[in-house]
Amino acid sequence: MSGSYAIVAGVTNDETNAAALRATLADRVERDFPHLNAETLEVVRQVPRHAFVPDVDLEAAYVDDAVVTRRDEHGRALSSISQPSMVAQMLDLLDLAPGHRVLEIGAGTGYCAALIAELVGPSGAVTTIDLDPEITDEAHRNLDATGYSRVTVTCADGALGDPEGAPWDRIIVSVGSWEPAPEWIAQLAPGGKLVMPLSLGAVQRIVAFALTDYGLRSVTVLAGGFLAQRGRDARPRTIEVVDETISIESPHGLGQEARTILDRLAGEPVPVWTGVVLPPPGRFDRLLIFLALHHQGMFTLTAPRDFLPGALRAWNVIYAIEYEGTIAHLALRPSAAADHHEVGVLAYGPEAASVATLLADDVRSWERLRELDPVFTVYPRTPETDRADLGPVVLDKQHSRIRVTWPAAGPEPIAMHLHEEYFDLIASGQKTVEVRCADVKRLAVQPGSHIRFTSGGRMLTVVVVRVARYDTFAALYASEDAAAINPHRNRAEQLAGIEALYTPEKRALGAVAIAIKRIGAETKH
Repeated sequence: MSGSYAIVAGVTNDETNAAALRATLADRVERDFPHLNAETLEVVRQVPRHAFVPDVDLEAAYVDDAVVTRRDEHGRALSSISQPSMVAQMLDLLDLAPGHRVLEIGAGTGYCAALIAELVGPSGAVTTIDLDPEITDEAHRNLDATGYSRVTVTCADGALGDPEGAPWDRIIVSVGSWEPAPEWIAQLAPGGKLVMPLSLGAVQRIVAFALTDYGLRSVTVLAGGFLAQRGRDARPRTIEVVDETISIESPHGLGQEARTILDRLAGEPVPVWTGVVLPPPGRFDRLLIFLALHHQGMFTLTAPRDFLPGALRAWNVIYAIEYEGTIAHLALRPSAAADHHEVGVLAYGPEAASVATLLADDVRSWERLRELDPVFTVYPRTPETDRADLGPVVLDKQHSRIRVTWPAAGPEPIAMHLHEEYFDLIASGQKTVEVRCADVKRLAVQPGSHIRFTSGGRMLTVVVVRVARYDTFAALYASEDAAAINPHRNRAEQLAGIEALYTPEKRALGAVAIAIKRIGAETKH
């Protein structure tokens, strides 16, 4: 089943199959990312992704993966339709609402713009911009063919934004960017948000920024990456293709030839094990960010699975560091705890022992930050900010200086006591929404806040991913949030429990639904 798709009167088999595949995709995204808003998941169910890649097999169009749609003469990807779950997460971070004016940098196939158009509705406005006329022509055709002709498609350098349509309530960037362009910041409306893939050297991460009175400050950091930005703010990268199976890529250039690096890696390594143990599935996102920010010599090595056995791989690549002729990379070995692994460093070269020790110390320094995302504060480059001491970790970009901090000394987690039944449900992952009466002083609870639940002598830490207020408990239990409060009780039973717990006066104040995600192991206290 494949081939082009045409919209015709009536219902075709392709339409029926596509709807079923789309529903399956949305269910998977919801299962893998339960914190996503219902509105975001609904547009994934509605928008026909296959119509934006008409030359792709129908089933392939609904796999949760990116699909390259255009390549250059060397076979390198120029454009793609992004991974649905990644797009959904980015749109969720934008916090879109009907009437919002949204600018997308990087048109792709038009799929993301269509999702945005559904979320902002007819009263909103969506413009998607790209500097490649072939890409914008394709996006325009796809959007017109699927009924989203209200989306404006512009062929121009996205680094300049779109001043004619400004101010924008939201800006989403669908290309890997070296820094937030000053035009994007200038064109954001007060209270605006910018979501973009930010280059941190060899590592790229999705960062959600909020506009401040001095620039931008990050709110959330996600794992993920996009094709590199072209145009004014494009940055050169060194790519060395050794053979058909091995390539090396560096954002800063390599101090030695790729073949020399491989010869070095063929030698006997010096190992240093850190004592840092990570549980499955082993999320190394924050560790890689930490090392990339502290070591400009980090590069990526794409190679077969049997190359450097035991090396830590993320997204099927090895992250290595070049340091004065010595090469080092992270490695894993089983620990005493079942399914857990200890992180180590393997170094090759003249200074292997000292480099391995240096990186091992960095891994140990990171361990106390392992549950924390870095905070990126973006300041425009001025004579004052160029002279300012912004701290030990600063990314000096062309148009901005980005200060990087870790909220290690942040506020203590908010303490909440739970009945044992509810504690058990959270511990097992079945309860992902907590309900509180609106009279509790929860103004401090916001996305990113940590809550420490206790029950008897047990303790569990979660992070808040969403806070929703309802005028009445009945309204809450009529919503989709109710299903995530206690899967073993129906709405009537849950509402009866609330009425027994709270006085009529308290119930009249309304309810707060706190969507949560477990981040810590259960402990005793």
